[in-house]
Amino acid sequence: MNKILEDQAARDAIENDLMSNFLVEAGAGSGKTYSLVKRFISLVKNGESEGKIAIITFTRKAAAELKLRIQIKLESELNNQELGSAEAENIKEALSNFSSYYIGTIHAFAARILRERPIEAAVDPDFQELSGREEKELNRRSYQLYLNQLRLNQPEKLEKLEEIGIDPHSLKDYFVDLTQYPDVEFQTASNDKPDFDLAVNEIKELIKKAKIFMPDQEPEKGYDKAQKRILKAENIIKYNNLKDNKLKKAELLSVFDNKTDVTLNRWQDKKQAKIFRDQILVKLREEYIEPALKDWNLYRHRIILSFLQQGIDHFRSQKLAEGKLSFHDLLHITAKTLKNNPELRKYFKKKYSTIMVDEFQDTDPLQAEIIFYLTAENIEERIYQKLRPEAGSLFVVGDPKQSIYRFRRADINIYNQVKKQIKESGGEVLKLYSNFRTVPELTEYLSDVFKDIFVNEESLNQEIYAPLVSVRDQSSFQLKGIKTLTVAADYSKKDEIRAKDAAHIADFIEAVVENKFKLSRAEASKKDEKADYSDFMIILRYKEGIQEYIKALKDRGIPVDVTGGSTFERSAVELRDLHKVLKVVNQPEPAYLVGALKTIYFAFDDQEFFECRKAGANFELFKDEELGIKRYDQSLEKLKKYYHWKKEYSAAVVLEKIIEDLGIFPFVFTQELAGNRASSILYFLEAVKAEEAESYFSFKLLLSRLEEFFEDGIEEELDLEPTADAVRILNLHRAKGLEAPVVILADPAKSGRHSPQKHISREEQESRGYYLFKEGYHQTLGQPPEWEKYQELESLENDAEEERLLYVAATRAKNMLLVSSSAKKPDKSPWHRILKPETAELDLDFYRENLNQKNEISREISIAELETFKQNNQDWADSLAENTYQLKTATDYNKKELYQHLNAENKNGMNFGNAAHKLMEYLIEEIKRKPEASKIYLKKYIDQYLKLIVNKYELKEDDQLSLQKMINDFLESELFQKLQTAEKAETELAFYLKIDESTYLNGIIDLAFKLENKWTIIDFKTGRPENKEDKLTKEKAYQPQLDVYRRAWKQIQGRKPDETKLYWLD
Repeated sequence: MNKILEDQAARDAIENDLMSNFLVEAGAGSGKTYSLVKRFISLVKNGESEGKIAIITFTRKAAAELKLRIQIKLESELNNQELGSAEAENIKEALSNFSSYYIGTIHAFAARILRERPIEAAVDPDFQELSGREEKELNRRSYQLYLNQLRLNQPEKLEKLEEIGIDPHSLKDYFVDLTQYPDVEFQTASNDKPDFDLAVNEIKELIKKAKIFMPDQEPEKGYDKAQKRILKAENIIKYNNLKDNKLKKAELLSVFDNKTDVTLNRWQDKKQAKIFRDQILVKLREEYIEPALKDWNLYRHRIILSFLQQGIDHFRSQKLAEGKLSFHDLLHITAKTLKNNPELRKYFKKKYSTIMVDEFQDTDPLQAEIIFYLTAENIEERIYQKLRPEAGSLFVVGDPKQSIYRFRRADINIYNQVKKQIKESGGEVLKLYSNFRTVPELTEYLSDVFKDIFVNEESLNQEIYAPLVSVRDQSSFQLKGIKTLTVAADYSKKDEIRAKDAAHIADFIEAVVENKFKLSRAEASKKDEKADYSDFMIILRYKEGIQEYIKALKDRGIPVDVTGGSTFERSAVELRDLHKVLKVVNQPEPAYLVGALKTIYFAFDDQEFFECRKAGANFELFKDEELGIKRYDQSLEKLKKYYHWKKEYSAAVVLEKIIEDLGIFPFVFTQELAGNRASSILYFLEAVKAEEAESYFSFKLLLSRLEEFFEDGIEEELDLEPTADAVRILNLHRAKGLEAPVVILADPAKSGRHSPQKHISREEQESRGYYLFKEGYHQTLGQPPEWEKYQELESLENDAEEERLLYVAATRAKNMLLVSSSAKKPDKSPWHRILKPETAELDLDFYRENLNQKNEISREISIAELETFKQNNQDWADSLAENTYQLKTATDYNKKELYQHLNAENKNGMNFGNAAHKLMEYLIEEIKRKPEASKIYLKKYIDQYLKLIVNKYELKEDDQLSLQKMINDFLESELFQKLQTAEKAETELAFYLKIDESTYLNGIIDLAFKLENKWTIIDFKTGRPENKEDKLTKEKAYQPQLDVYRRAWKQIQGRKPDETKLYWLD
């Protein structure tokens, strides 16, 4: 193919004009990577053969592919007959020194700069680079540690949040998100507490007036919304002292915060009801409620932001001190270091004479700073927007129409700023729009569609439009152009539409492959013309629903390769059911027990539950005796075993043992996507082990982490190699950079865009942020100043990105684009703007014709096949069984000496000890809550738990009397008196310590209290010494355990306790 390209002049400039700076705007399928390779080769031929070129890519995978393409091209150039001798020598030298060229991500490039000059950057030269997942997990742990430290040292900070109705745990995700913006100054108002009295008085007056016209009895169809709100407001006033209670006043105002419907025929006077609706309620809301609540949310915003910022500042300094740097830290520190060190800039400019950047439309603002500091003429200028690159030092490739990563800090405004600076420096913007990917039947249609979408007054994408001009020949086969695949109007619910759409798509793919339909291939392709499964790519706008499409394909025996849907969603059965089992292990309550028994691991059905109930089951783990129902009795024994493991081992070890005992891996390997699902479980297990190795980690925290993994997914970490002949299915953000002959835009019933919660405004001297704190979709916790203005700006930018996402989705196809639609809800589809009224409907029956019914793919396997599988996988299984570390508990220390000297005559010694500890925990928590409580009150309080505890631990009557005596003795003790006046007291503090590279230790501190600014740790024990000699022996035996607690307290509190002692309970 020797077609003359309309953009050939731009392509020639890329290869030949090496002394100019270029920003290349390369449309989809235009060969931008090829152009980047060509310029690199030209630079090498002209003498840049000493590793002075740095190429920055968006991902590690892209870097690896680019490196390989460049190396292959360099080698092939040596066979070029027209190559001059000097050029040949330069290429040979470049190949021999190829590793000296930098080709990699911006984060790795920043890390290289910091490691080379750590002193100027003020970082540990051996710093650890955190992955995105590691950073997120560290952020979450840091927030919990921050709350713990506040609880111990600055409880007034938490009390201030409580005063304004904020639960600190609800702010965790905001803490994690805000850590991603080290370069942004988030704005807040400085107003004082608002005065609600005027609005409250107006509400009281409104209630009086409304009650006159409200019916005496509730109407037959119930009170209308306005009447319900009036009654609710009346109750708030009646049952609360509003005088000094800002929180209750705010709650009262919130009752009338939204437009209130009035049903006229439910009022005694329709005329007055109409006045009430159209005038009185409107005036109340607009003149009193909305201004007061806005002031309240501005006031709360300042407190919330200050609270979070303190934790973030502490987290950042702690992270730097430990030598841990996130991706954002790498960029932030590098940009700041280069900004403040002209000599450093000079050094790296000499080292890297040319910077080339791929996928620049997805740049982080800090990346833009770094590349300008490394290429600018004036090394003294600190404001990067004023910098201009030296001639030939900067080559940037991107497509603004494909800028889709705003959630990862990509900013199209930064792209436009860089474009402006390159042009002002004498550089040029080149446009590549010749499309080598897509057949003309499709490019002509899409050019017309996106001209209408981008070039209109409401779009922020007006300046970036460029046509798609195909250089491929017209296709001679049926699979080409664009078609729509519509779900009939009979299906109206989202799940119904999705299921029908999935079935249509699977039928189409099956019919095309089985009936051997052909595809027009590009000239360079070596594939046969007959379509196979790898020719199809299904794209969903969102992750939700991906499972339905997998199922439809699997039901027809079609192989699937999944990318970009949550791996945890795909392995929902084993992981979510494991979560139910862990819940009952953590808290053995009847509801959790029933939930665990319903899982795939126990598989109880309703009939079995009925039989168990008839036999006397109360579904209480430690109370139900053997019923004579074998499955029930065995299941409870298994769960009791897990519960006791929780007491004996760390959370990570318990998790590993339960996974093995339930046989989760053997189950997974019988399921679809077995490799992905097993990887998910292993990944979660390793993440738990890693976190446990660094800080204390409770079983309850294990449950929280699993819930977070369900929410987040881990597809970024598990990018498995695609199956050779399989349909690819993925969400839209993962489709970037991919292509397929037939692309199907699926799931037409799923659309959902939420109101913005943050906006970043980047200016020359600073970046300002505006963050709206919310709980759920509707309840505002805190509002930044001028939010209405910035919310509108952010909405416009979000709309523009949705247009660009649509462009990315549509331009993945080489031959055919199939767009799903719903006849019932056509405008709900995220793809509807691609379709025109005249877009042809796919004739599914045409493709189905002569399709033979295929047999079920399920089959029995032979014993020989099973043995072969087991043998092939034995080495892997053996490696999983090896211990990678040794775990000890605090009581393991000097255990031999403990067992030698401690009295173990009482058969129920362990159960008695556990019961005593639990009662003391309940009692001390109540003392903390009511330090002024009398001994009589406390005895009555603990008596309500005593019988429950005795039953739970299966103790005897004598043990119950001993426990009562223990409580009485404690209430007469000096320790009780100290706790009544203690400044702080904490019970059951879990910890986790790293002893050495292969040994870890966990335990629980029974009691720590602070009195007169001194911390004391108490370890409760049963088995009181019988005499002085016995006392010395036991204290000596327990001393290593107390030493461990001292070390653990230093980790939790940052200082050693002032005193550590035993307290004998019996």
